[in-house]
Amino acid sequence: MSARRWWRAAVVAGACCTSIGGRAAGAGDPPARLYGTDRALWLVHRGGDIDPTSKLPVVRLLTTDRIDKTSGIQLWRELPSLVGALENAAAKSDGMILAFADGSLTQVTLRGATPVARLPAHLAVMALCGDVIQSQAAALVHRMPDLLPRASAAASAPIDIQSEYGLITLKDGAWRRLAAVPREIAAHEDISMIGRDGRLLLWWIEPDEATDDSDEGRAAATPPASQSGRAVDPWRRVQAVEWSESHWSDVATVWRGAGLTHVWMDWEGARPVAVAAEAMESSGWRLRLLARDGEKWNDLGLLQEAAGGIVAADAAWSAVTTRGLWAFARPTKDGQVQVGVSEIGSDPRIRWSAASSRPQSTPTPWTAWVSTLAICAMLAFLITLRPERLSTPPRLPPDLVPAMPARRVAATLLDLIPAVLATAYWWGPLLKEWLSGATRPALEDVTGSTQFLRHTQQAWLLCLAVFALYCLLWELLMHTTPGKYLFGMRVLPEEGGKLTAGQFVIRNGMRVAELLDPFVATCSLFVMLVLSQRRQRIGDLLARTMVVGPAPLVPGGPPRGPTAPPGRGPDESADQPPRGGAA
Repeated sequence: MSARRWWRAAVVAGACCTSIGGRAAGAGDPPARLYGTDRALWLVHRGGDIDPTSKLPVVRLLTTDRIDKTSGIQLWRELPSLVGALENAAAKSDGMILAFADGSLTQVTLRGATPVARLPAHLAVMALCGDVIQSQAAALVHRMPDLLPRASAAASAPIDIQSEYGLITLKDGAWRRLAAVPREIAAHEDISMIGRDGRLLLWWIEPDEATDDSDEGRAAATPPASQSGRAVDPWRRVQAVEWSESHWSDVATVWRGAGLTHVWMDWEGARPVAVAAEAMESSGWRLRLLARDGEKWNDLGLLQEAAGGIVAADAAWSAVTTRGLWAFARPTKDGQVQVGVSEIGSDPRIRWSAASSRPQSTPTPWTAWVSTLAICAMLAFLITLRPERLSTPPRLPPDLVPAMPARRVAATLLDLIPAVLATAYWWGPLLKEWLSGATRPALEDVTGSTQFLRHTQQAWLLCLAVFALYCLLWELLMHTTPGKYLFGMRVLPEEGGKLTAGQFVIRNGMRVAELLDPFVATCSLFVMLVLSQRRQRIGDLLARTMVVGPAPLVPGGPPRGPTAPPGRGPDESADQPPRGGAA
């Protein structure tokens, strides 16, 4: 191979090893890097531990969808670790895709890790990004037959990218050609890439030679004098080009300045935004927020700490956007990672929180406190002021007893079936989404306020409302439900007399609260199993009703007496007149 070809191979190899994830240009690999979409954030730790068997680095993965501009980022979930020398990574709407040095690729979701088709042996990855077209990943590759050989037995079939550089996309488990990339765009030592909705944005940092004769060009070519006496940083500029609808735009200058060292880019909706790192005279970098409006990039100001002062960053930082926020990751002195958020444009202050996989304490909503206090007050009233309602055994005919809790639970499950079927249109897509693992929330995040969980709670509330209405109609007509009827149970008034429509409304309305709130459900079971001699739930206590069933037969015991028909009290048999009537 000629000297020129060797030099070209070395340049591309350096680009392959320094462009991780297609999210940043101008720096090395931080030990913990942040990736994200509008659905979730991913934190990738690499190189901290070595696998004793393979002697390869261990890659730790954490993810969260608890993202809020006020409380920050909380409740990270740690996924099973992977082993390998990680080269590239990118976040997608349904997970992450990781590229390793041996040519293997792995897709990670909350359901686990699955292998992805290897790249063809003649292609070397320079940058990687996700969600180019829907949730498809894309790679910027270089055709180098003699560079970075792969295991041909496991590699995909060759792809003709029709040029020295090209874009390929992962579709239906196979890599396919997307577009050719002009050499003047791709042949840079450090290039990065992001994609969304059929658009790709590539950018890099290069020396600013100020070739134009304008006042702006002459001013850019003259660095400011250093007041500290140290060497003046050279002027550099960020160049970007966009691919959309099979066409490449002209190369445009995003930002230029002295000491420009590092640039992160990402999307805010349909517009690209950026963070430019500029070397400060003392130490560290100051971070400048940028956003594109049409064809012009605007300066949104410097990133600041919430307590005041300009943020001082370094090469160990990483940044992405999520849900209209910038998210930053930085290591701490004790080896941990902090993640901070800052609004894009409106408030450039950053708020930090620890990236821990342990659940963090979050404030309880005021509605939960109100419901808890209301239930506690009601139970205290029943126990202290009306203890006879809990301790007095019911007066029932010999053939009736308070229904067993196990039978009542079984009857409730049977009566839930029609409500579940009637609301399948609303919870069916959620179940499909859960089983696919696309947005499955963390196990520790069951009570979180994510979009998926909010939709699930709404579907469950609708199901309970249909269930309560179903039971109300049956009990108004028959004093029982199909589930209760199968177990020989029915509803009777607590102190005799006839049941009213109001009693049925109260006891069935409480079904929604008892099955919706875990605390209320626990209290209701405690009252039924421990406190009440009549095995009444909270809805029964409020409605002054009880559920009865047939008494168990005792061998050699007396025969059962007549059973009170529906609507009569527990102490009124069929041959007795109602209370207050003539004998």
